[in-house]
Amino acid sequence: MISCHNCHQEYYHSAEQGDILSCSFNATRPPVQLEWFRKLGDGYENLEMQQFSSTENSNGTFNSLATVHLLQGSSNLTQLLVCRATWPLSEWRREREILLDFSSNVSFSDVTPKIQHMEINRYAEIQCVQSTSDYVVWKRNLPNSEPELIGFHSHQMTETISDISDVKVSAEGSLIFASPRVQHEGMYVCISGDGQNEEIQMTSVEILIPPSPPYLQITGCDDSYRCVFREDSTNKLTCAVYGVRPSVTLEWIAENEDDISFFNHKLVFKERDETSDTIISVEYKVSQDILCGKEILIKCHLYGPLSKIMKAESTALVIPASCKENEVKEEHGHGGLVTAVVILSVIVIAFVGGGIMICICHKYSASVQTDTKEGRQIPNGTPVCIVEVGFGLKDSKEVSVEDNQDNQ
Repeated sequence: MISCHNCHQEYYHSAEQGDILSCSFNATRPPVQLEWFRKLGDGYENLEMQQFSSTENSNGTFNSLATVHLLQGSSNLTQLLVCRATWPLSEWRREREILLDFSSNVSFSDVTPKIQHMEINRYAEIQCVQSTSDYVVWKRNLPNSEPELIGFHSHQMTETISDISDVKVSAEGSLIFASPRVQHEGMYVCISGDGQNEEIQMTSVEILIPPSPPYLQITGCDDSYRCVFREDSTNKLTCAVYGVRPSVTLEWIAENEDDISFFNHKLVFKERDETSDTIISVEYKVSQDILCGKEILIKCHLYGPLSKIMKAESTALVIPASCKENEVKEEHGHGGLVTAVVILSVIVIAFVGGGIMICICHKYSASVQTDTKEGRQIPNGTPVCIVEVGFGLKDSKEVSVEDNQDNQ
């Protein structure tokens, strides 16, 4: 077999100018011929400054040895050397690749990093390999010290050298994070090439920790769904997100800025060991021109990379103080049905004429409702339905649940 002497790893060497490498092939008869080459794209370049020798053993076999003095020879930080063994008077051939890395003292400060976000404890990987690359070297760029070698990948070998937990080089040359954690944040450098062309990529890994529960919490709301506030003397709104990484910014937004205005904003950040909390409080004022019955939609919105992995806003409705608790509002349908503020909503599904009727029923608190289409009195508390025939078809009609049940 071919062995590399003075190599830091069997297939990898952290090189400096003037280093001497040697490869050997032992116990053969006749002796094999050994020669060093530099791989350049699809071709090979014979190396200067190399020597070959063979010695005979007592049993009549021979040990072959080839040495080479390393010269960087180009601006590339990496090279792929090949020690080739050939048998005289035959087509037999063996090769051993050695990846040379001249970047041990390089800071990579002139490389602009790209940012890659990883959700905590969720599998992720960094891609680096080009389709023409023959090898990849992965390093972690540490502040105020030399880059730390993580591992390498070539045609003959993939090896992870670093002991960074849950991080390894894949068989395809990417860097795998099996379970990303906060300690994995930092700069990762990938050097890839084919011996002739080379590319350096730096990736800044940032860990995302979503909140629990995974939505923005509006004080006075039980969950992440839309809730309702009645305008009162305090007129204060608070929205918060707890235990996140990185820190985020929150903002209160009105769907229509003419309906409501916010003032006295107070944004608070609270740092923890690895996470932080953000709390925003505002006061608001409803426009005097708002008529009772109009929905005033407001939103608490989150800005930052966490918006990729969680619901970025929570919504709420504000009811003007001018609306009394049981005041009715008009909704104009086909029959001009006069309705009131919704107290209870249910959904009834019925089959009519071979089609599906989806009935959204509202139970009202008004004492009497008048169906102007039929001219009938509908008793207090009778659920009244707007029935859509089919799915979103234009044909619709208004019936009471009692009417619908009679028809069934």
